[in-house]
Amino acid sequence: MNRTKIVAVEVNPTELIAIPPFSFLSICYSQLIHFEWTYTYYIALVHYNIVFHSYDEIKMLRKEVIRMEYLDMLAKLGIGNAHPGGFAATIKQLEQYPLQTNSQVLEVGCGTGRTSCYLAAKGYDVTGIDIRSEMISKATLRAKEVNVSAVFLEGDACSLPFESHSFDVILVESVSIFVDTAKALSEYYRVLRTGGKVFDREMIQFKPMPKEIYDEVTRFFQIDTLWDYQEWSQIVNKAAFKDTQIEGPFLFHKINEDLLEHPDHHQHIDAGSFYDAALWEVTNKYNSIMERYQEYMGYIHFMGTK
Repeated sequence: MNRTKIVAVEVNPTELIAIPPFSFLSICYSQLIHFEWTYTYYIALVHYNIVFHSYDEIKMLRKEVIRMEYLDMLAKLGIGNAHPGGFAATIKQLEQYPLQTNSQVLEVGCGTGRTSCYLAAKGYDVTGIDIRSEMISKATLRAKEVNVSAVFLEGDACSLPFESHSFDVILVESVSIFVDTAKALSEYYRVLRTGGKVFDREMIQFKPMPKEIYDEVTRFFQIDTLWDYQEWSQIVNKAAFKDTQIEGPFLFHKINEDLLEHPDHHQHIDAGSFYDAALWEVTNKYNSIMERYQEYMGYIHFMGTK
């Protein structure tokens, strides 16, 4: 029988290494009843036997901090809704632009396979590709758990391991900006069949950023450039696609809200993550950037036809 309990994690306000709201909610997605933040505690009322250590215990367990990046964080926490707009935007897109029956779909940068498995459950022939082997492992596990048939392969968006004219639809959710964008777009075009469509949602600079903010954001996300709407328009127009359309720009939604509205019941977090100080430091940094600079960051959704 489920037990209702209070879970409190003590935090030193001057050295915040305990579990931040974004990750905490992603862990407690299905059990969460009540959540609140106080100056020194995260408090959650849950139906689950989760045991967290106090701040002092966490500090004692802390090991030498290793270099970790944003994409490492996503992989370790198995996050499936970090793309712009979250999973709500994915569902809305698929409702607004329904895919033709029997379409062969390629998801580039499939991550943990949430979107791919969602489509596979609706009967589409889906292939997901990601450059990180740990993401492919989690996507494969997800497909098994939800009992769908989907193919997941390790591969590079800039050198897709497929013959030309292989797919009817290509879905991309915040991948092109992390790679050589022009090369990736040319690869999407190459593997699409004539008449095939690409749908790509990407982060943009919503309004001009002061240089120090721009540098901090691009450094954290490990991207060379954070383009604005006009720059993205030029990039899309230079690609070979026809009938291109750009929706947006939109401001980011809060990821916590997306987690509550669309909880991921097949999220797999790496063992030992709770004690990984480097992981929580990156997560805290992510939360800080998204909160402090939310007025500057947004996304677009562009479509094109081969």
